[in-house]
Amino acid sequence: MALAANHAQGAKNHPTFLRNQMPKISIVIPVYKSEMTLPDLIGRIDSIMKAEGLDF
Repeated sequence: MALAANHAQGAKNHPTFLRNQMPKISIVIPVYKSEMTLPDLIGRIDSIMKAEGLDF
């Protein structure tokens, strides 16, 4: 039983498993001195990505 648990835990650390769990898109936007616009920016990106069915 302990061997099966160790195997299952090892599978979660396997590169293929991790790659399948990672977002498909990463978004990097420089926002120096723009903290006031972040809530709007995040909301707009979130709604577009959800509408397209994409992870980010």
